[in-house]
Amino acid sequence: MSDSTDKPKSLFHHWRMIEHDAAWFILANCLDVAMTWIALMYGGGPGLRMVEGNRIAAFLHDHWGFKGMFGLKFGVVSMVCLIALIIAHKRLETALWLLRFGTLIVTCVVIYSVLLYVRIRSA
Repeated sequence: MSDSTDKPKSLFHHWRMIEHDAAWFILANCLDVAMTWIALMYGGGPGLRMVEGNRIAAFLHDHWGFKGMFGLKFGVVSMVCLIALIIAHKRLETALWLLRFGTLIVTCVVIYSVLLYVRIRSA
């Protein structure tokens, strides 16, 4: 007779294992979206305007406004979280590394955006 520990773990169980790191990843991306919105709306000085550096996001912004950029960001964040969840099913440490590395990269982008915004606004 087998006990309950022989059952395969559900995806929900694996989500519980990565949810803390996924939450930090999502928060960093929310800060990125907020900083992008602030920079595009209020960035630049007289005769200057800040533009989106990502060509795909810039295209979406030009054609669908900020909703298009938000849709892209939401889609990418959702995809990364889904991939991490699938990876966590077999290799938990790799999934955690993916989320932590992604959080680090996006946090660096947010810091750079803040510094760029402050520099341009003070010029």
